[in-house]
Amino acid sequence: MKKTINVLLLAIVLISSTVFAKDSETIMKEETPSYKAILLGDDKGKIYYSENIDEKYPLASLTKMMTLMVTFDQLEKGNIKMKDKIKVSKKSAQTGGSRIFMKEGDVFTLEDLIKATAIYSANNAAYAIAEYIGKGDVDKFVKMMNKKSADLGLEKELEFYTPAGLPSDMTKKGMDAGTTRGIYKLSLAAAKYNKYMEIASIKETTIHNGKLKIKNRNLLLGEEGIYGIKTGHHSKVGYNISVLSDKDNMKIFTVVVGGPTYQKRDESVLNQMEEFYEEYQFRKLTDKNVSIAKVPVFSGDKEYADLYPDKNFTDILKKNSDIKISIKRNKGVIAPVEAGKALGEYKVVVDGNVVETGKLITKEDVKLSISLKNIF
Repeated sequence: MKKTINVLLLAIVLISSTVFAKDSETIMKEETPSYKAILLGDDKGKIYYSENIDEKYPLASLTKMMTLMVTFDQLEKGNIKMKDKIKVSKKSAQTGGSRIFMKEGDVFTLEDLIKATAIYSANNAAYAIAEYIGKGDVDKFVKMMNKKSADLGLEKELEFYTPAGLPSDMTKKGMDAGTTRGIYKLSLAAAKYNKYMEIASIKETTIHNGKLKIKNRNLLLGEEGIYGIKTGHHSKVGYNISVLSDKDNMKIFTVVVGGPTYQKRDESVLNQMEEFYEEYQFRKLTDKNVSIAKVPVFSGDKEYADLYPDKNFTDILKKNSDIKISIKRNKGVIAPVEAGKALGEYKVVVDGNVVETGKLITKEDVKLSISLKNIF
């Protein structure tokens, strides 16, 4: 009997342990974060949603954004050309991680290496570019990257040690790192490079005279108006991404750092964008061609002069925002009145806050009335 009880107790313990183990596994899965940091902001630098954006994390291949920006700066200055032929060194050829097929002595055009870096995130292509621009000295190129960062006011947000973003155990250098806020600001700058954005948005192409086919690592291209900018991954941080979406007259950047998988990372991007587009909308609040007030004109060939805002003003606002335009204008003017004359002021008030001010101007001449002309 005692033996039977012991067996039953053991069975209960085992069953309980199994249930507990399964519950623990479920809890662990539920608590696994979808990212380490996230940010959503517009093309004017306004941030709408953020989490943990001021802590530095490894950039991984987001580093290549700066590599490409420095490269396009050199192209703009005329120091290099897209059709330049670059002979691959042993060091570049042997660079690990994400890479295209290349061996020492192979010759690629700069354009092909740019595409391999921007589209396929090839580390060996990034190193080949750095060696070429740095005249054989990768560290010299990295100094150019950090100078560019300083020029953008990001020296405290971003730090670069390599042109590709590989982990330190592979490069024997410091870890390329940055804040999510810094990545967002870098993305704002990168988006101004039209050729870079064009290349970074190519889903698939061939390089090296058609010998190599490359596919974009960014699987979100085309979804929710997404184009560009860069993906990244290595074991020290997880999966990173920075994308730009152009939808419903709104240009929105989303940065995710440290996704546990690329699927989770991309899901976080789409979820955040979906929430944003549900809550916000583009609004044209003032239009230079639409009159918003009138002022009486005495002795004129018209009784009133239409008043127009002196500038267009648009903004991205919550759909339930309370919008008011406060107007202060002259009580009346005597003709003649010239076009372009300021006869009032306006304020755009959103949810009780003044977001824009300007002058109210006329757009047409108001002449002295004909009857009064005859008198004089």
